[in-house]
Amino acid sequence: MEEKVYQILYKRNIIQPLKGFCTTVEEGNIVKAAKKLGLTQATITRQIQSLERDLNEELFDRSGKTVVPNEKALRFYDIAIKRIEAMETLFADFLTSEKIEDDNTIRIAAHYGIISKFLPKYFKDFKEKNKNVKYEVYNINREDALLKLEKNEVDLAIYPETKYNKSLYSKNIFSSDPILVLPKGHFLENKNEKNLTVDDIIANNFISLNANMTFDFFKNTLSNLKSKSHLKLINCDWHVVKELAKQEIGITGIFDFFLEKDDKLIYKNLSHILPKMNIDVVIQRKNFIKPSLKKFLILIDKNYLKNFN
Repeated sequence: MEEKVYQILYKRNIIQPLKGFCTTVEEGNIVKAAKKLGLTQATITRQIQSLERDLNEELFDRSGKTVVPNEKALRFYDIAIKRIEAMETLFADFLTSEKIEDDNTIRIAAHYGIISKFLPKYFKDFKEKNKNVKYEVYNINREDALLKLEKNEVDLAIYPETKYNKSLYSKNIFSSDPILVLPKGHFLENKNEKNLTVDDIIANNFISLNANMTFDFFKNTLSNLKSKSHLKLINCDWHVVKELAKQEIGITGIFDFFLEKDDKLIYKNLSHILPKMNIDVVIQRKNFIKPSLKKFLILIDKNYLKNFN
């Protein structure tokens, strides 16, 4: 049997009867719905009757002036209200998209290691084919970056993996191995890295950092393991930690992607006992992505937008 195709066209208008129906569900009264929409009661009644005729379903239990939506009406309401909301923002979305389409500035929030190690290649490659593009880069912490992203103050954020709310879309673009950093002459220098254990790390004055995104994975992991650190650095970077390690103040850690080797230090891979760090590119979930941003995301990862919707 051929499936029926519904065409809801009261006075050749699909939106008005949906508005009349949804407002009646919300108000529980045709008179109140008519007043709210600035229409007559008869118009609202005809709109609802049109819907019921086209759906071949009764949507309300009627008792005098009161109408009570039945179960099918409530299911239909859940679908219809989303369509109405989408249509009501259609023109605003179009006008916004025109402004965004003319915007050739890509605003990026990232950790300084990402800015210096990861982005330069993409800046150069992208600029060669997109001469008018401009970049704004924010070296800020992850929490501030996500707030800026939600407020549309940046277009994308690139940080080690974290939990994101449903308004944001993220995709892992690469992973990095954890590396133990020792001063030369440290007793762990001669131990095969495959034989290193978590106990080796937590027992040996691991230099701890605070509010530093490259290191907070180490900090959190070792904290959970009750690592004993006699030195915590506040708002310091890798270069400070490296100098302290060279002077035998303690041992420390970094991920191989950010590593700048120094011949006075020893490096041992810890991926056999600690997880890798995943780096995510995060954007807002929205209907329109400006062309320059879309091209840049695809340059970073050709499959970045594959599961976006």
